[in-house]
Amino acid sequence: MNSIVIIGGGHAAAQLCVGLAEAGQGARVHLVCEEACEPYHRPPLSKAFLKSAEETTQLHKAADWYREAGITLHLGDAAVAIDREARTVTLRSGAVLPWERLVLATGTRARQMPDLKPGLENVASLRAANEAHRLRERLASAEKVTVLGGGFIGLEVAATAKALGKSVQVIESAPRLLGRAVSPELSAHVLATHRAAGIDIVLGAQTGAFEVEGDRLVSIQVNGVKQPVDLLLLGIGAVPETALAQAAGIECADGIVVDGHMQTSAAGVLAVGDCTRFPDRRAGRAL
Repeated sequence: MNSIVIIGGGHAAAQLCVGLAEAGQGARVHLVCEEACEPYHRPPLSKAFLKSAEETTQLHKAADWYREAGITLHLGDAAVAIDREARTVTLRSGAVLPWERLVLATGTRARQMPDLKPGLENVASLRAANEAHRLRERLASAEKVTVLGGGFIGLEVAATAKALGKSVQVIESAPRLLGRAVSPELSAHVLATHRAAGIDIVLGAQTGAFEVEGDRLVSIQVNGVKQPVDLLLLGIGAVPETALAQAAGIECADGIVVDGHMQTSAAGVLAVGDCTRFPDRRAGRAL
């Protein structure tokens, strides 16, 4: 009953495994990953991975490393329920893992458009390897790529698609690119660089109706003008993955709320990485 169960397959989960192994605690650790592979680096998915079918995911650590560290992997077996009183986690397979410490490293999921039908054949998001595989397949046959959102993911995919010889348009509702992440000077430099590469960038855009036929998006309205869509990437940000925590009654506020020691509102349960939010005591809200 002295196990440390980590739920998540991203950078935070992988680094925590490394830290625990270096502290001689590897034999206590169970890593639960929804995906059927060890944690991998996600930034390359929007770059080299999209350019070549021969590119594979880059693992943080090979399977042998986890075995040698004594860490037990539960791959392709998502956590579906947390019992705080019994201190157990139930997996999709039905397996039940007891824990002394539970760490939620559930990360984020790609934000979707609420008024756009899900599951369309030519609409893509990019957060995980399966989405990258799907996008790579569709890029191969697309002539034009429309990117909704001028953040890092959207701009990286736009640059990659242009390097593949595609016609690319980026649609951003804000007055500048990367508005919440970089200075106006750097934003202007990024804009100039992408436009010099031949990427059409529309700033301050207002998007309207989506026209769908069958399982495909055929057009999107931009600034009152209907534009045809070949392949659309939704690059409109990410949402903290909190469903598991919320179902267990753990406090969430646009993320799993933690204190300065990464402790959640539940005894023995911590959270790390992009799924977390720190409380701003002065404003009475979460950061």
